[in-house]
Amino acid sequence: MTSAIAILAAMALSVILGLTALLLNIRFFRRKQAFAFFHPYAECGGGGERVLFLCIRALQELDPTLPIIVYTGCNNMTDHEIVTDAARRFNTTLPNPKRIRFVRLRLRFLLEASMYPRLTMIGQSLGSVILAFEALLYAPPAVFFDSTGLAFSYPLAWIAGCKVACYTHYPTISTDMISLVQSGKTQFNNSGLVSKVPILRLCKLYYYKAFAFVYGFVGRFSQLTLVNSSWTYNHILNLWKNASTTHVLFPPCDTRHLQTIPLQPPGKKKGGRENLIISLGQFRPEKNHKLQLLAFDAFLKKADAEGLNVSSTKLVIIGGCRNPGDYRRVSELKRLTEELGIQSRVEFCVNLPFDQLLGYLARASLGLHTMRDEHFGICVVEFMAAGVIPVAHDSAGPKLDIVVDFKGERLTGYLATTAEEYAERLLEGLVRIGVEEARSIRERARARADEFSNENFLLAFKRHVRTILASQ
Repeated sequence: MTSAIAILAAMALSVILGLTALLLNIRFFRRKQAFAFFHPYAECGGGGERVLFLCIRALQELDPTLPIIVYTGCNNMTDHEIVTDAARRFNTTLPNPKRIRFVRLRLRFLLEASMYPRLTMIGQSLGSVILAFEALLYAPPAVFFDSTGLAFSYPLAWIAGCKVACYTHYPTISTDMISLVQSGKTQFNNSGLVSKVPILRLCKLYYYKAFAFVYGFVGRFSQLTLVNSSWTYNHILNLWKNASTTHVLFPPCDTRHLQTIPLQPPGKKKGGRENLIISLGQFRPEKNHKLQLLAFDAFLKKADAEGLNVSSTKLVIIGGCRNPGDYRRVSELKRLTEELGIQSRVEFCVNLPFDQLLGYLARASLGLHTMRDEHFGICVVEFMAAGVIPVAHDSAGPKLDIVVDFKGERLTGYLATTAEEYAERLLEGLVRIGVEEARSIRERARARADEFSNENFLLAFKRHVRTILASQ
């Protein structure tokens, strides 16, 4: 038994020493000017990809000759197709697309959550290390910039001689997640079985604490850490403890088309806005659409008790469905409207075309957001840019960065936590305030939303990235 353990230990040590030697060898063959983005899903077209391509644009505006590498697992689109699709989706132009090289990774499947039914965080994190090794083996750069949040790749890139930097949308683990397990509360990421069985809860708690310790260690290899919100900043700082190199850089929100929507067309009650409440967001469990229905039900009951006429008010829930699980959630929400007796007042719009979405944003008075601890909250910014007064969850990004007092003036929207609080804010924003006050809130909200523009993102990214470029 002892000899078997000794043999396994020797084999593991040999593998570690072999990989280290290979990485040290890579140090001498890396492209000494290349700036590489570790972004395995570069073709997906979401908010993370908007950040990626605007970072590339900023770099090329600083130096059009800089060689740029993007590590991606996309194998069904050419380089030209990826760039063209990104330019169309994000309404941006890259100064020199020919200087961008997409390095294709074969092992992207190692990041899929479906690969790890249990211990998902560890599985995906170790998968990211293998994927980063593949990337560095194919094309070792001078700067390794992670724009997806795969922090376990950083020590590997550092050993390979790269400058390491990142843009973190949210921490893989947070003190809030650990506190949730400790509390024994059931949520979408803390099952009822684990929360109710003490031994399982204790095991999960130690698992989270151990993971947080290692996550903090690998994160300290980043020499420039950009985060998307104050909430993310606080959690990353708590875990990585690298205050001097960590900075908040709000994600780019291209809201120019939304800002063309009239705030208050003349001649109609409420400035032309209907008694319409909308919500935007994929039908994922963490978006907590159930709370929206409970809040709307409480709003109707409260209005009835106070003798207020809200008979024309409707709630329209707009969102995308990615898979059968999302469609199942929509069906469950529809059943809940029937149980509450509000089905005639609630409409679900699944995978709505963009032009129809703009129509709802132009008509709605209030925008509903109920996700707890959303790291930023782009849909809240979109509400504000379109002149829709937000009623957002009183936590994280919306609370700390978005629905805040603007330039010394009060109120750019409302915040709430419980169904009763949401009901009160909906009454305030829809019934109790006057036309002029509503207009003032919309003006301040739109001005605040403008601070999250593409242009502000580009300027700030250039300022931060110069420190890495100068140290090459």
